Amino acid sequence: MLPTSIFKASLNKSLFKIMRQYMYLRHRSTEFLSQGEVIHEVSKKYINNMENEIKKNANYFNPRSKLNTTLGNLEINNPVGLAAGFDKDCEIVTPMSYMFGFLTVGTVILNPNEGNHQDPLHNKPRLVVDSKRKSIVNSQGYPHKGLDYTVEKLKQYSKHPHGNAKVVLSFSGITEEKTQDQTLDSLKQIILLTRDYVDAYEENRSSPNTPFNRTLFNKDMHVKIHDILQTHAPGKLFISKFPSYRNLPPSDDEKQLLLKSAKIFYDIGIDALVINNSRLVDVSSVGLSGKFANDVAGESGNPLFPYTLKQISDVHSDIPNLKIIACGGVSDGTKVWELLTKGASLFELYSGLSFYGFGVIHEIHNTLTKRLAGQTLTDYIEKRDKKF
Repeated sequence: MLPTSIFKASLNKSLFKIMRQYMYLRHRSTEFLSQGEVIHEVSKKYINNMENEIKKNANYFNPRSKLNTTLGNLEINNPVGLAAGFDKDCEIVTPMSYMFGFLTVGTVILNPNEGNHQDPLHNKPRLVVDSKRKSIVNSQGYPHKGLDYTVEKLKQYSKHPHGNAKVVLSFSGITEEKTQDQTLDSLKQIILLTRDYVDAYEENRSSPNTPFNRTLFNKDMHVKIHDILQTHAPGKLFISKFPSYRNLPPSDDEKQLLLKSAKIFYDIGIDALVINNSRLVDVSSVGLSGKFANDVAGESGNPLFPYTLKQISDVHSDIPNLKIIACGGVSDGTKVWELLTKGASLFELYSGLSFYGFGVIHEIHNTLTKRLAGQTLTDYIEKRDKKF
């Protein structure tokens, strides 16, 4: 298919659905990658081939000044961003920079990592795409080509023409040694080698299917990571992520833990909190028992939306001055508007793009513009937060 045809299909939900069906008929699992992972890699090649088409049509993704917003000291031309995981190795930054207000690339780790083991050809994948429920279930375990590869890609991006999207680096200090000291040293090295090429950092210890991460999710680590960033990359924004509620409604203990942790983040001075990316699930609860490489995984996509909405409402009601980035089940303008009214200020897409294509970005802009009527997004957020 020609880049022009692929680009046009990516903007139309009906055409994108047909193209997506073709991709799933055309590409199968390999010895090393599940079907969803194979298709994602093929899609990235398509996106790079479409770079000129995307650049020529950049105004289609530009909502003008009405949706301009800020994140800390950054001016962002629209509130729709790319979520971590879509471009793990910074391989499609340039074409995506013409469509989004900000790009969260990574999650970057220090050394090359194959991720969690899987055996796709024997029905034991680590990632499954559920088209019926519009969800993605994964336990990939940070597959990544390593920091050196990422730095080279970011250098290339900085030296060539590109769009106006701000670049946020999602990073994790997880290493094979799995100690707190080694994690902190790894984070420091990542910051030192990338600070000249990114606008902000999204520190990621929230991956629900990586058990070691859960031992790092404590106040002491929050403070130490913030201190490292302030020391070695002063002026760069610090964003953190929070894992999803396990159940709805949440227990009182779970809700209080969320609010306590969010308050710690706020007190140490983070610039924004991402809520909530994915939810830890028992694979048997989503019909994958015996058909998945691990017993637990992170689920994202449409089923996550009510969890995202509830967590944002709880945090914003308790800490209205904490900037919240909504991530999890964000797939259309109506949902974005609902998240905005509950306290989110920016929004990240991943699964929504996988199921509906790039036209979702434009549709979100149009919906927000209509709902805001005569207001700007900035005015709306200021008025909303004053109520609290």
